[in-house]
Amino acid sequence: MSIDYYDRSGKKITAEECNALLSSNDYRKVAHDTATDKDGKVVRVSTVWLGLDYSLHFHESPIEIFETMAFSDGGRWDMFMMRHSTEKQALEGHKMVLDKIRAESAVLN
Repeated sequence: MSIDYYDRSGKKITAEECNALLSSNDYRKVAHDTATDKDGKVVRVSTVWLGLDYSLHFHESPIEIFETMAFSDGGRWDMFMMRHSTEKQALEGHKMVLDKIRAESAVLN
């Protein structure tokens, strides 16, 4: 199995090009926000470009070069993760996670 690298547009690049892009925080960062969950815990939601295809080519799946994660110091959302193929999907996934956290919290208020 080969390791494939991609830029944010989904264009295949070399490992050297990927390493250069990974050195830029601005290039890696797609979105970062916080929300408060239903238990009052602050949840940090971060979406980043990974560069490396994490799909591992299972079942001819599309590339997965973006990742959204939530961190909340042991809360319900802590370590939640989802991966995406495109930057558009990554931004939509980021918003979806924030919206779900906020909707759960709003139900209690």
